Amino acid sequence: MVWLSFTMLAGGFETVSQQIAKSIVVLLEHPAQLAIVQASPELWPSAVEELLRFIALGPGTSLPLEALEDVELSGVRIRAGDYVLTAPAAANFDAAVYVDPEHLDLTRHDNLHLALGHGPHYCLGANLAKMEMQVTLRLLFERFPDLRLAVPVEELPWVPEHAVWGLARLPVALRPGA
Repeated sequence: MVWLSFTMLAGGFETVSQQIAKSIVVLLEHPAQLAIVQASPELWPSAVEELLRFIALGPGTSLPLEALEDVELSGVRIRAGDYVLTAPAAANFDAAVYVDPEHLDLTRHDNLHLALGHGPHYCLGANLAKMEMQVTLRLLFERFPDLRLAVPVEELPWVPEHAVWGLARLPVALRPGA
């Protein structure tokens, strides 16, 4: 129980805090989309689902998987015993599933993304993580509607070589005159 509790705390804290920070960057870089949820706060739940779809949690690949039987995927033959590396985050940009998947749309409905896993591998803390994101982002942008990045997005310091893709810090400021 102690190890499970530690895993839940560590996994839930770092992943959610990094996803919140990356969501702030994306929202500040998409001011028209941010304005939509600022004007209609009831859209924050769908906005969080879209942010989860749009922003990868990690570097994008999973552990090697062994094919148990021969299969053909997108014209590529994978034989039983072959190992493959998957990129689950890529599924969140599948044009066969999402209209204009490269476009951030905070009003997107029926957002069946794989950001938090699927089936028996669905994140145990998914509902808590979504709630934390909704409350934090909504209150942050209500309290500080004039928030902006303090440095150009290209200068943001990223944490290198880490399982959870994220920022070392997020320098922000208020727009002048705010």
